[in-house]
Amino acid sequence: MLFRSLIIGGSNSFPSNYTSSGISIHSSSTIKYSGTFDQTIGNQTYGNLILSGTGTTKSLSTGQSLTVLGNLTIDVATIFNGASNNRNHKVGGNFTNNGTYTSTGTTNFVEFNGTGIQTIGGTTQTTFGNVRVSNSSGTVQLSNSILLRSKFLLNNCTFDISTYTVNHTGGASDSMSLYGTASLRMSGASNFPLGFNKYFFDSTSTTEFYGSEQRIPANTYGNLVLSGTGNKTVVGNITISKTLTINTNTNFTDSVSSLIETFRGNIIGNGTFTGFGTTQFDGNTLLSGVGTWKFGNINIIGNFNDGGKTLIVREIGRAHV
Repeated sequence: MLFRSLIIGGSNSFPSNYTSSGISIHSSSTIKYSGTFDQTIGNQTYGNLILSGTGTTKSLSTGQSLTVLGNLTIDVATIFNGASNNRNHKVGGNFTNNGTYTSTGTTNFVEFNGTGIQTIGGTTQTTFGNVRVSNSSGTVQLSNSILLRSKFLLNNCTFDISTYTVNHTGGASDSMSLYGTASLRMSGASNFPLGFNKYFFDSTSTTEFYGSEQRIPANTYGNLVLSGTGNKTVVGNITISKTLTINTNTNFTDSVSSLIETFRGNIIGNGTFTGFGTTQFDGNTLLSGVGTWKFGNINIIGNFNDGGKTLIVREIGRAHV
């Protein structure tokens, strides 16, 4: 039996009494659980899945994880019970929550593993246990803010927060990690993910601030890209393991003279670099680009090549070699 469109009403679950080889769900199909009673979601690999039914709960069987190749939609006034611990739900398309998503476990994962653009949103702000993003060929983007109870893991992917937030609800040892060539992008004034106990950004990862007038928090970044317009203001000590790119119409600056920015790679400056604190070169650094360079203090520990640029060190600053 091949399903391309199926609506399951009442309190029914997925059609039974077929052999496993006799049931096939097309990858572009749509299955809708729309019963007026609570329903159990069948243990299948779905194309697109819609959970609907005012005041009802759609639940998984014991030990079941959900796999949706396309879009997962939770309709208004519908509850999707993602179950407690040790589940690994996979979504290959959009995740749209207009109802309620519940997942009480901190070891539950929702993995976004599609191959094109995926959007996480809906009218309801979703609270996940853990989120893993492994979409290596498309961008996973937000159209609403999300919360996490545990980990936020980006694996060789692009994740665009836009102007929304990805914050932690509070935990003792939960982490946010960018692995491999993962890219994290944001355009809000101050919407870097908050509340995680640990942050790990692989040296080959990229963080991009592409809005206007943005705050850059303390962290150790891989590559850091500043684009859009306006000031990109460092508000804590930072380390950049690879390359800092300052694009046209942007200004890299720090907020107070006590801050330390440590660079271990190159700086491509086509905007402006306006430092008040200590700029420390602790690796192999080459300056390039057509921008301007103003520093507070300069501390050269590694190999530094100014690329023939004119460097202005403020009167309050000192150059250490």
